[in-house]
Amino acid sequence: MTAPTVRRTVVAVGEGLLRLTPPDAAPLVGARTLEVHAGGAEANVAAGVASLGVPARWWSRVATGPIGDALLHEVAAAGVDVDLVARADGRVGLYVAEIGRGERPTRVTYDRAATTFAGLRPEHLPDDLLEALLKDAAWLHLSGIDLAIDGAPLAALERLWRHAGGAGVRRSFDVNRRATLPGAAALAERSAPYVASADLVFVAERDARALWPAAAAAVDPPALLAALADLAPHATVTVTRGAAGAWARAGDGALASRAAPATAGPGRIGRGDAFAAGVLAGHVALGEDLEGALAWGVAAAALKMRVASDLAHLDGDAVRALAARTTAALADADLGPPSAPEPTR
Repeated sequence: MTAPTVRRTVVAVGEGLLRLTPPDAAPLVGARTLEVHAGGAEANVAAGVASLGVPARWWSRVATGPIGDALLHEVAAAGVDVDLVARADGRVGLYVAEIGRGERPTRVTYDRAATTFAGLRPEHLPDDLLEALLKDAAWLHLSGIDLAIDGAPLAALERLWRHAGGAGVRRSFDVNRRATLPGAAALAERSAPYVASADLVFVAERDARALWPAAAAAVDPPALLAALADLAPHATVTVTRGAAGAWARAGDGALASRAAPATAGPGRIGRGDAFAAGVLAGHVALGEDLEGALAWGVAAAALKMRVASDLAHLDGDAVRALAARTTAALADADLGPPSAPEPTR
């Protein structure tokens, strides 16, 4: 008798990018050198999951040539399985991040039109590829970013999502609103089927309030989560509040919260992806311990601040130790702004 497949792998699917950043928080105008970092929300999550000792696989459609090679090399070096990634003619998306200093905020400028990933179609995801991609998957993770890019591959992502659900793979969706992407205005509509059918939903409080009127009217995190439960009736919903920590509500209404550990450093970009990686890895490693998974998330996000790259190269032992020291978050509606202002993204 063949032994049943052990499902422990987190599979993340989405567009890979290269980030270009002027060093020393300099503006782009006048810069003579640029630092290069591999990333993309889903690749960032996969890297974080792998660093926490849980198998991770990333799938994307990446341009052939040296730029795509460099992207794949960096993701693979983070311990992520990239063996099934498709290669095709085209271009890799880029973005420029000018890190803020003093009165000057961080600014992000995208250059990701007509990328190879945007050309993804359902026929590029045949059944045999989907079966290989998800064969040992505990979770499939997608992001709203890929629903809002120029020429978003909506039909292909829907096919992947439906196939995973039919295969019994739990599905995770990070709303990940980016106001400067071409499809940002349509994100609430495009993400609705994913939110409604997901097993786990991630959303920043600022994004929830911007996208959904019922969330905007909520006076505190429990009320916000109750409003979101109507949109995601089958999911554990996790709301991040930046420096004010994170909250989660399970499908049965049980609440959990963790305060955000104090942290500082150059690694703010990708911090939300590190949080998602911590929660997903925690679900795989800890089972149904929602409080424990949330603690892994806030600890991973805090320690990501020490890592300048987008990819979450985390110290698993440090994450687990910090997670064990976290405490419940406050729910007071008068705590002030839940998070620092976001860069223009």
